[in-house]
Amino acid sequence: MDIEQELRQKIHGIKSEIYLKTQDLVHKCWAFESEIKRPYFHIKPIDEAQLANWRKYLDFQESAVDSGTADISSLYVLYERCMVACALYEEFWLRYARCLIARGDYDGAKNAYYRAATQFLVNGRTELRLEFAAFEEEQGRVTEAAEIYTKQMENVPGHIETLFKYVQFVRRNFGVEQAEEFLTSVTATFEDEKTRAFLISVKAKLVYQHRGSIEDARAIYTEFVSNFPDSKYLLLQYFLFELNLPATSNSVENAQAVWDTVKSSPAFTEYDKLTLGQRYSDFLLEHDSGLVFYNNLVRELNSAYKMPTLAALAEADGAGNILGKKRTATEEGGVFKIAKTIAGSTPAASTVTTQQSAYGGTWNGFSQGGTGYGQQGTW
Repeated sequence: MDIEQELRQKIHGIKSEIYLKTQDLVHKCWAFESEIKRPYFHIKPIDEAQLANWRKYLDFQESAVDSGTADISSLYVLYERCMVACALYEEFWLRYARCLIARGDYDGAKNAYYRAATQFLVNGRTELRLEFAAFEEEQGRVTEAAEIYTKQMENVPGHIETLFKYVQFVRRNFGVEQAEEFLTSVTATFEDEKTRAFLISVKAKLVYQHRGSIEDARAIYTEFVSNFPDSKYLLLQYFLFELNLPATSNSVENAQAVWDTVKSSPAFTEYDKLTLGQRYSDFLLEHDSGLVFYNNLVRELNSAYKMPTLAALAEADGAGNILGKKRTATEEGGVFKIAKTIAGSTPAASTVTTQQSAYGGTWNGFSQGGTGYGQQGTW
């Protein structure tokens, strides 16, 4: 009898503990649940307060799962509920997929990426699709990754980040030569000078970094600088290329040549030239065996260029001065941040003179096979 009573007490204690934990969790969840005003799908945008509530709710549930106070299945259920109301919001699909990856559910992550890319997100929402392609490549599904890139280039032509990441994808999986061939073919399809300048600089860096050929990379820069003498971005990349090379007996001579080109270019303001001239003076101090060039440069900078006023700096920043504090997306030291917007705001989206398949030719061969993504839905 004593054993039975003791057993009953233990069972009661376990049930009470579970009840109290559940009650506490439900009480905490109710603070978020009460703020959900639209749990169903609708094409109209959700107000910011609702989005903030979903973010906080997901944060809370993830913390509860990580601390062991909630079950993983409750987190998945909450994400699925969130994706009903926020189906058109890329950030929540990305968050869902990343959450699944962090917890080792790769099949679930693939399903989340696929549903978002083919059923809910418009073509201009590129971040998820590019992340999806990287995920597929990481999982060893190169053909599927190539198809995602190809679809993306067709749907959002001229999208810089897609082009850049596809070049690196080709390099990793098919070799540097094929990446160079793609860059050569795709660059010819653009009339927009900024886009071409960016792709040309990518090709030069590819040749230098992965083939180790300084001369070939320099030849690419010099050829296209002569064709686009007023391209600020291309000249800047060429200038930085020469200044960042390992020291050789011709380092100063090569840097002097590109500095002369920069000085004579109308693309740069006086402030730009002064800033680049200071970079060049540091280079001379580090690489030149004498001080003649350095002293001449310092005198030239002091006499030919003057520091602008604060008003002039503000005006230059507003105009997109690449060497000011507010650089444009395509000109920020070669790092592009422009491609995470919708198609309407991506550069050169309307400058492709060929058909959408102009990225292709032989490149579409990477994604052939008939069983990949895109058979259903729209990317």
